[in-house]
Amino acid sequence: DGLLFPNRKEDDPTGVEEHLRQWWLKGRAFQHVVRGLYSPNPYKFDAVPLELLGGIYERFLGKRLRVVGNDVTDEFKPEYQRTKGAVYTPHWIVRRVVERTLRPFTQDADPDAILGLRVLDPACGSGGFLLGVFDHLEEALLDWARAQPKSKRREGLVVDDDDGLRLTGETARRIINGCLYGVDIDPNAVEVARMSLALRYLERAAGDLADEPRNVLAGIGRNVRQGNSLVGPDIAGLGLDPAAVRETMPFAWTDRLFGFGSVIAEGGFDAVVGNPPYIEVKRYKEWMPAMYRYLKEGGRYVTADQGKTDIA
Repeated sequence: DGLLFPNRKEDDPTGVEEHLRQWWLKGRAFQHVVRGLYSPNPYKFDAVPLELLGGIYERFLGKRLRVVGNDVTDEFKPEYQRTKGAVYTPHWIVRRVVERTLRPFTQDADPDAILGLRVLDPACGSGGFLLGVFDHLEEALLDWARAQPKSKRREGLVVDDDDGLRLTGETARRIINGCLYGVDIDPNAVEVARMSLALRYLERAAGDLADEPRNVLAGIGRNVRQGNSLVGPDIAGLGLDPAAVRETMPFAWTDRLFGFGSVIAEGGFDAVVGNPPYIEVKRYKEWMPAMYRYLKEGGRYVTADQGKTDIA
């Protein structure tokens, strides 16, 4: 059980998965299905990099279906009309941004400091930067373990087996559940990002997993939330129509249940990474007037007040 079949309201931004919880596939049947997808069968998902999967999904995240008369057509979502779709950030850019951002925190750091980091992507899309942060923190922990071959702290943190030095499944889970945080306005993107983190966890924890699949993915990706990271609940104070306010999908940063209130109460995030869509303020006036007014009159964004810069 996990976020692929969520059991809490904030873990199910689309509301669709609630129905899926009525179905349960027993462990042996689940194993049979999964094994049937791998060699010598024609599907080799382990040969496809996760970043490539994310890029494929992002091509679809930029569009939505629309009913026109008796026909159904697809069109670009308003925020992607100028770019003609979601823009996928190449892996080498992700790696460079993450490296330059996090290296001052992780260089020569011990495991407690590394696992204590809180990193945010406020427009995470399919999770490319979150995966990049995971990879960086993983490598930082492995570097520490290589430099401390006799340390007792290695136990439970890393494993040195036939596959070489690697993180334990529990350490991979600690990185995902404790270090990675993301927000996206698109609920489909949130689902894809959570799936990407779940697959990364399964990659790293494959050698430690029990035969019983239940609870393997419990909590994985819970810190990827759906909402508009630019708009807070205070938009209601502008006297706008409630329906227009809901359309902006405000994100309650300080809420402990639906936002990241616990992190903020402890001092906030250590770093912010990402490559959000850059949209001129005037574009919001066309397709989300309530958000435009919030940006201009909410008092949070000085540059938006001037109307001269893109808002990310």
